[in-house]
Amino acid sequence: MNPLTDLDFAAVGAFAAVTLGACAGLVLTSGYFPADARPAGLRHRLAPLAIAAGVATTAALFLAAVMAALELPWAVAVVAGGSAFLAAPFVIQPLPAQLRDSALGAALFAAVGLTMLLALPLPALPVLL
Repeated sequence: MNPLTDLDFAAVGAFAAVTLGACAGLVLTSGYFPADARPAGLRHRLAPLAIAAGVATTAALFLAAVMAALELPWAVAVVAGGSAFLAAPFVIQPLPAQLRDSALGAALFAAVGLTMLLALPLPALPVLL
């Protein structure tokens, strides 16, 4: 039996998209730490947003990994997740500095992380709870 013949392409696409978004959010929020590395205007008021963005994207990445473990063949999950992980810095770098280095950018990626959590198709989630 070939697991690729019955591959759920929607699950692969969802996993790759959520992994790409989560890794891009982690790349963005990693630029806010340590506090001395932040732009001067963001050193005091950004901490809660940076933490929220990091938590939301980490939770989305964790749930995407759970979904991949339940729905996808191992090799497909590794290729899709690895490709998204490698592409994440290239998603962040072209963004304007005003967006990357502002509270708006942190809030945007926190919202993206929360949206990914809500949009992730987890048919086996009740089994995990």
